[in-house]
Amino acid sequence: MSLSARRPRRALLAALLTSGLVAAGLGLARAQGEVRIVSGPVVQLDGSRATVAANTGPVIVQLTDNTRYEKQGPGTLADLQPNQYVAVTGRPTDDGQVALLIRVFPAAQATVPARLNSPMEGPNAGNLMNNAIIESLANGRLTVRAGGESISIDTTPDTQVVHPVPASASDVTEGSRIAATGTMDADGVLTAAVVNLLDPPGGAPVGNAPPAAR
Repeated sequence: MSLSARRPRRALLAALLTSGLVAAGLGLARAQGEVRIVSGPVVQLDGSRATVAANTGPVIVQLTDNTRYEKQGPGTLADLQPNQYVAVTGRPTDDGQVALLIRVFPAAQATVPARLNSPMEGPNAGNLMNNAIIESLANGRLTVRAGGESISIDTTPDTQVVHPVPASASDVTEGSRIAATGTMDADGVLTAAVVNLLDPPGGAPVGNAPPAAR
């Protein structure tokens, strides 16, 4: 092939590469500034910067004076409201389930997969996990919905309830599991608007794993 014939092809290839890089750059620019959620354990805390071991690699989370903090705290059945997303650990009974623990998910964990009547393992072996949206709580029966299916679960005075309560920056320590919601800058640093501490209060079992980091 002659040199003159190669030049147009090279020019075309260069144009395609250039347009591809420009498109990639535009895509990256769109990603920057969007609301993101990063979750995982804090592996390093340096002043107001926390390094979180996300499943895609370490991410630096910038904490500011405007960051709001929440942690898991004890609640009551009166804290349960329709449309809350909850994790219910249920013990099978002859006519259904009785709730042992009801955990209200923070907004940062809205992506935890929904499921009903899912057998649990480990210390909760024999129990069932239900990640679902509350439809109602009446006469001691909690009705939840997931995937177009609804079930009712009995509650008792012994049913534990855990829900998000206010926390502070001092609650974030190395080893804490957090979900930070905020915006990512061009350097990959997430400035946190909200930080949810995912560790259960007093080491109580929560019955399910946190969502994958994103």
